[in-house]
Amino acid sequence: RKVPAPGVGGNSVPRFHISWGTGPGVVEPFSRVVEQVAFDGRLTYLPRHRVTELLTSGGAVTGVAGQVLADDDGARGTASNRTVVGDFRIESAAVVVATGGVGADHERVREVWPDRLGPAPPDMLSGVPAYVDGSGITVAERAGARLL
Repeated sequence: RKVPAPGVGGNSVPRFHISWGTGPGVVEPFSRVVEQVAFDGRLTYLPRHRVTELLTSGGAVTGVAGQVLADDDGARGTASNRTVVGDFRIESAAVVVATGGVGADHERVREVWPDRLGPAPPDMLSGVPAYVDGSGITVAERAGARLL
């Protein structure tokens, strides 16, 4: 059932950001820098690693731990495998937390739905891959992060 969302100019589905469908283009300049800095040896870049814990000591984040996922060369827009092939643990002086959103977990979307938009719709579409489920936000919260 389509119900126009309040204040969004006739769209039948509220949008969470204006880069709908263009995420890779938004991220590309940043990922290029990260890959170059990693190549220079100033940063550890580990694709296909899923962080399940932020390591802490004395109230500070001191590293990360989690699972290594099997390689996947699937095409963009297709589900990647989530097969765990190992574990990892890295201690670090600095950790960048870039968790992504919650768009694939509709219950979580409903939990954080802004009151100003009225009640969350009963039916939702996911415009993001299944792994955009908020698990990284949960990991950060367990380590003491303050969420907005």
